Amino acid sequence: MSAEPRFLVPRQLRPGADRLEVWTPFAVMFRDSFDGRVVAAGLRVELSDPVTRRMQALEANTQGIFVAHRLPRIRPEDADASPSPRRAFGLRVRDLRGRFLPLRLSPELPVAGLLDPDGPASPPADLPFIPLYSASTRGLGGGVGLLRAQLRRASDPDAPLSWARVELWAGVLRLGEGLADAGGEVLLPCHLPPPRDPPLHGSPPEPDAGFERNRWDVQLRAYWDPALAAEPVPDLQAVRAQPEVPLLRNAGSPPEPLGALVLRPGATLVARSDASSFLFAGA
Repeated sequence: MSAEPRFLVPRQLRPGADRLEVWTPFAVMFRDSFDGRVVAAGLRVELSDPVTRRMQALEANTQGIFVAHRLPRIRPEDADASPSPRRAFGLRVRDLRGRFLPLRLSPELPVAGLLDPDGPASPPADLPFIPLYSASTRGLGGGVGLLRAQLRRASDPDAPLSWARVELWAGVLRLGEGLADAGGEVLLPCHLPPPRDPPLHGSPPEPDAGFERNRWDVQLRAYWDPALAAEPVPDLQAVRAQPEVPLLRNAGSPPEPLGALVLRPGATLVARSDASSFLFAGA
């Protein structure tokens, strides 16, 4: 399936027969933000019309794409109109298996091709998709990096950084992206960088007793907007638009920035501020 000026779902009637193309006003794909896999099983995807207050649950096809074949207030001839009339709808996704955090979007329909959260201004090289962020309850196997944190506001230690977006970096390489839940708890799985080369000490090189090939200095960055704190389900566009906030190693006076953390394979990296089980942000 590919994005076309009008999103058509081909159905093969029988070998050698003509193909029946069914116009659909809405289609969306979800992928794991960690490994990019298409996610369909276990998802509850609902599309709602704010005018008629009608909500419909969408089903995934064999390619893992959720499709609405009919929508209220939208007709097939709307796709041929110039300009095509577009109407606001609400989209919500939640994972019944507890692997991913819920999200909502407010698409304007009909759309040409798959729903693109970045809009139609810059066509993607691959099929557009909605990312799903790992919940703190998600179970993951070995061979990946894991970071956990409980994010709190330095100005109010009892207040979580609900729906804060976080990124883990190794130099200029972004290892992964995550999202805190409503309670500020975040699980960020990431891909491990390649093993480091040992330092050279003369010729020939000698092993360094303090050197670890599978040890990386990483930096954690956080983005948060207090306007999202009261939302039961965060809007994806609002999540992405959050400004950066400083993470603190010491929330005292003066505050001390978090600095570098150490990531190792097979060990969960727990990011926290000094003398606390929480990781405070300058917010």
